[in-house]
Amino acid sequence: MFDPFVHQSEALEGALAARDRFLRADYLRIDEDLMLVQGGQPIHTFHDYFKDRRPEDIEVPPDYRLPAALIEDMVLTTSALNRAQAGDPMAEIAAIENAAICKRIGETRTPLRNGQLLQTGDLIETGAFSIVELVLATSLKLCIGPMSRLRLDRRSLAPTGTGLRVGSIELTLMTGSVVSLASPTGAPPAVVTLRTPLGWLSWSDATMGAQIAAGDEPDTVGIIRQASGPTGAVTLVNDSGTQVLPVGPCIVPLNGHREFGRPLRDLGMLDDYGFAALLPSRRVRY
Repeated sequence: MFDPFVHQSEALEGALAARDRFLRADYLRIDEDLMLVQGGQPIHTFHDYFKDRRPEDIEVPPDYRLPAALIEDMVLTTSALNRAQAGDPMAEIAAIENAAICKRIGETRTPLRNGQLLQTGDLIETGAFSIVELVLATSLKLCIGPMSRLRLDRRSLAPTGTGLRVGSIELTLMTGSVVSLASPTGAPPAVVTLRTPLGWLSWSDATMGAQIAAGDEPDTVGIIRQASGPTGAVTLVNDSGTQVLPVGPCIVPLNGHREFGRPLRDLGMLDDYGFAALLPSRRVRY
């Protein structure tokens, strides 16, 4: 007998497996081909992807697209044809819970260490029960949740009256969850750009979380605290153009499946979202 519930469950599991196959793979350029590798084994090859005009994106079920620019960047990080290059220092590991891995351009994967200095191009991969805390600037920390792949792209320095400070930070989140913690006092916070398969997020003086392809949970941004004025704005750039997200505290879906800008009327609502476990009030301190 046909059971619609079983049928839908199997379809969902198949879609999630297909999505994870693409978002958790390494991207290699082999001559003009794009090869996806996972666990040391090739899982898919796009022939002649880099020859002449390549497609603008790759369709990844059920609702994800990998823009060509994001694919190129992932190739630069993981390609076996790249040689090791010294990158600019970008972050320091402040704390690690359970094991996590760092993949550096031209090098093999190595375990992350507490206090380790990371550089541009480093790819962080966390396990099923891992949390990693990074210090990206004087007034900015980033917590990375379980089963995440986050790359440190670049940072730029801005002049001040007494020297230089971190002015902007660019990151790429392929899958998983993060929470950005901006100090409400101290140095002006850097402008952060987080690239994801569902769009580019930018913010400065805000405490917020985001999750992309985190199991079967919704793809979501949660805005917890914002400064008043332009520095507190959070923007999303995707196929619909540039959008200024609602003023928090609120939950904003990234794939259009839910109401845009759900107010956070009480903090208990946060527990419906995986990134909430990364907030300082909801996890064990190290």
